[in-house]
Amino acid sequence: MNTNGYPTDTTDAQWEIIRELIPTQRGRGRPRVVELRRVIDAIFYISRSGCQYRMLPRDFPPWNTVYYYFDKWKKDGTLAAIHDALRGRVRDRDRPQERTTASVDSQSTDSHGTREARAFDGGKKLDGRKRHLVVDSLGLLLAVVVTAGNVSDGAGGIASLSEVDPDDYPKMATIFGDRAYEKAGFPEFVEGWKAGCRLNVIARKEDDEGFVKLPVRWVVERTNAWLTKNRRLCRSYEHTTSSEVAYIRIAMIHRMARRLSPSPAQSPFRYKRPMKIAA
Repeated sequence: MNTNGYPTDTTDAQWEIIRELIPTQRGRGRPRVVELRRVIDAIFYISRSGCQYRMLPRDFPPWNTVYYYFDKWKKDGTLAAIHDALRGRVRDRDRPQERTTASVDSQSTDSHGTREARAFDGGKKLDGRKRHLVVDSLGLLLAVVVTAGNVSDGAGGIASLSEVDPDDYPKMATIFGDRAYEKAGFPEFVEGWKAGCRLNVIARKEDDEGFVKLPVRWVVERTNAWLTKNRRLCRSYEHTTSSEVAYIRIAMIHRMARRLSPSPAQSPFRYKRPMKIAA
């Protein structure tokens, strides 16, 4: 049963998509009594609203139970497996052709309370972290690496592209990036990463002002926008980079589940009429 108490709650169809990808309980121990659907809904609620675990509404499972499953699924690879499975389903439905291109980009974020990988980014004037993304032509995440803010885009691009197995994409021939990826040996790494693969730089013109939609590369910029719609990802709140990577995957899992089975349209927001005060 789905209460649909919050806009982030899964529908019955979305839950069925995710449920079959969650491993069953194994080994000794007490039988699982918590409703995993409400755990997933709580994690989506935290991701989108940005609230702390201890501030979860009372109709979700206890916050320490939600955190237990988040930490467990992060460490045992369940979140990564769910993400990759949904990515394959979205790709097969929307564009079943073999991937031939990918795009790389970084996103600098201010940090608060982080315990590792935090440094000053001189380009963006932020004391925080960088998220280095590799996405396909649909904007689906192929790899993500979170580093300190002072790591160059080229070095971060090498780290993120190293997470992608070239054998999984035999027709990959072009990696798109901006001028920052012409440095730190990234073009040479791309050529060595896969035979026949090249870096294609798409950059703004020198006289461009304001926002400019760049050909092809707008896809990775849109993925960055998708992520920052989740308030948990507007800044780097996580103590560890592994938790930040996990929440990036959670944001994409939520989006892909809704892409495979859209949620009902919400009624438009309207301000309440002011009450009339009797004279």
